[in-house]
Amino acid sequence: MAEMPQEEAVPGKPSELIEDMADVSIVPSEEDKPQEILQAPVFIDRPKDKDVEEGKPLKLECTFSGKPEPEVEWYRDGTLLEADSPEVLQTVEEGVTTLELPQVLPANAGEYKCLIFNEAGEDSVTVEVNVTEAKPEEKAPRFIEKPLALEVFEGEDAEFRFTVEGFPVPTIIWNKGWKTITPTPERYTVQIDIETKEHVFIIHTCKMTDIGKYTCKLTNPLGEEKCIASLTVKEKPAEKPAPLQKKLKKAEVVKVPETDEEIFEILKDEKPEDYEKILRKQGVISYKVIRKHVQMVEHRKAEEAEKLEVPFEISEAPKVESKIAPEDEKIPEAPVTKVEERPVEEVPVPVQEEMPLDKVPTIELPKPDEAPEFTEPLKPIQATELEPTELVCEVSDESVPVKWLKAGEEIPEDDERYEFKVQGRRRSLVIKDTTLEDAAEYSCELPKQVKTTAPITVEEGPITRIPDKEAEPAEVVVFECTVKDTDSKTTWFKDGKKIKFSDLHYRQVDEGPVRKLIVKKAVKKDEGEYTVKVGKKEVTATLKVKEPLKILEGPTPVSVKEGQEAVFTCTVSEDATNLEVTWFKKGEPITADERHEPIVEATVLKLIIHEATPEDTDEYSVKVKDLTGKAPLEVKPLVELEKPYFILKPKKIDTHEGMTATFTFTCGGNPYPTVQWFKGPTEIKEDDNHTITFNEDTKEHTFIIHSALPEDAGKYEVVLTNTAGVTKQAVTLMVQPKPEEEVKFKKKLSSYQHAGVSYCYSAASITLSFYHSIRQQLVKPLPLAQCLMEFHETWTQGPLGIGPSEMVRNLGSKVTCGP
Repeated sequence: MAEMPQEEAVPGKPSELIEDMADVSIVPSEEDKPQEILQAPVFIDRPKDKDVEEGKPLKLECTFSGKPEPEVEWYRDGTLLEADSPEVLQTVEEGVTTLELPQVLPANAGEYKCLIFNEAGEDSVTVEVNVTEAKPEEKAPRFIEKPLALEVFEGEDAEFRFTVEGFPVPTIIWNKGWKTITPTPERYTVQIDIETKEHVFIIHTCKMTDIGKYTCKLTNPLGEEKCIASLTVKEKPAEKPAPLQKKLKKAEVVKVPETDEEIFEILKDEKPEDYEKILRKQGVISYKVIRKHVQMVEHRKAEEAEKLEVPFEISEAPKVESKIAPEDEKIPEAPVTKVEERPVEEVPVPVQEEMPLDKVPTIELPKPDEAPEFTEPLKPIQATELEPTELVCEVSDESVPVKWLKAGEEIPEDDERYEFKVQGRRRSLVIKDTTLEDAAEYSCELPKQVKTTAPITVEEGPITRIPDKEAEPAEVVVFECTVKDTDSKTTWFKDGKKIKFSDLHYRQVDEGPVRKLIVKKAVKKDEGEYTVKVGKKEVTATLKVKEPLKILEGPTPVSVKEGQEAVFTCTVSEDATNLEVTWFKKGEPITADERHEPIVEATVLKLIIHEATPEDTDEYSVKVKDLTGKAPLEVKPLVELEKPYFILKPKKIDTHEGMTATFTFTCGGNPYPTVQWFKGPTEIKEDDNHTITFNEDTKEHTFIIHSALPEDAGKYEVVLTNTAGVTKQAVTLMVQPKPEEEVKFKKKLSSYQHAGVSYCYSAASITLSFYHSIRQQLVKPLPLAQCLMEFHETWTQGPLGIGPSEMVRNLGSKVTCGP
């Protein structure tokens, strides 16, 4: 750099010098600046390849460092993703960069690259993102369309048709009553239409025994659902003898007449009222052509009639002078003469004098009724989505009714999507708000199937329709539409007010042509109309947030007589058709069968118990979601119940060990009670030592204890039970120890006086010995047969005497022997 010439300081001018110095700034040289430390960018945390399910969010996050702070760019398959792209959300904050996609589509799969760079260098990381097919949402099985009750004739097939949903795919089982039906090619087959998902259960060649209720049960790991459908088989009507069939002749090809001569030859001898029918048989279909031919034939016949020489008798009459009537004088018309048909035969016709043409009788032919027709047909229309579309035609008779058809199906007049207009002979059909589904062939039809047809094609509008939404409390709601112009700006409104997305409750997502409004955790105040506006076009949808389910009414206590139907009814606050509803009896789930029929009719839940019995008396409950309702059922028997009672009660027994104890009693009750015996908490059953009997004739109950033992003593209880109640009665048994046996003589001794008696006995025998009371010595034995003892049944004779091993007991008394 060249040095600037320096001015010499001029003495005496200090102020100028100061001013010059004020304009000078001191700039340090590059060498004097502090050097900034540079650091090449580098990734600290590198993301890994990812598999993302379709519809799920994707988030790629990288941590990096570098000085100065690097710039960040994201690429997909080599294409730069703009930072302000509505498709993705990119953020960079304090060394962390994030790429987010709120909802992944198959098109979002590919290789994602994050590039960071600064003046010191660059670094990159690559991530492979694979979008997998979305797994179906797991759902408990349910009926979309339930099988309906059928009525067939004997010998016909019965086809129960229904559609279901659920994932995993539910297992379907059919039952008749308690019996499971196994498919067989001859009797029962199951079919499914892959396209419509319609299931068909077919009972082939129905019999009268097939009448009844059939249960269809859907099951998967998430739950089950049942539906009952009845089958009625009517007796086959007697067959009528088939009428004799005439042999059909081979159809002849009819040539359609074209010239007037051909038409006249066909119709000249026919009645006028048959003209149209005959021409249609000849292949002439168009009403205009038919009318043209009829007019031609009528004209030709009229011309021939003028030339006819009609035979009639002429009597001699005075000559009439011919005068020419003035032009203004009206000439009377000749009277109409009816010509009767005569048999065809050759009849000589007398020659008549020529008559003036105005005097010749004319033949009036009846004109056929004119059928209405279209004077202006329908025309093809190119419609625009979301715009009204009008089809217009014109008929010949303004009083004639018409009907409108879409793709061959009649459009109901109460369909609110359409407006039917009649203005004189003009007929029009207005589609109020055209959708892509309205593209079809439309027809306007007159009586006798005369119709005009034209197609409607629908062009996509700038924005698609948004369906209305109904959400559970706290559910995420997504309003979604598609715009034609991907560069167009969308604006969302709620109840006419623009939505502020600073409120985290709402979120707007733009993904190419797809525009979404997300309502997070819907609450009751979110209900209303939501509108999306693109340019001047807007579409609106409503959001309804369901109230928490409530039981509005019931179930209430039910009381019926035996054999009647018992019906529990419960009303809830919302349609429960698609909800799981379970009925319970005393806490146990009730399975649908021939006697138990659970029904869901929108908000009304029912349980019908057919042919109720007293055993059905209990507490019943219904559960839907987390709500439960309970109510008791009372089934009154047809016969008056009577609690068991004792007519003759059992009495207390006091017996000795080894003896038999017998308790007897009689009782009553309706129904007749059952009898049980207890000792303490233990029920006594019949065995070798206990017998329980009942005499049908005397109605006497007996309880016998054989060979009573001391341990049998105690308190016993007899229990009588029937459906009306229970009656108990306690009774006591006492068992005394076995008594000691006393020896007595029936006959006195005859030979010895004052003999003392001693004896020793064992279980098998008694031994007697006698001794003199004075001498205290053994006396001659007395044969045992001469001594009779009481309280003993069998005796064994043994030697008299007292042996060393015998146990001797002194009676303590003496016996005097006498003669």
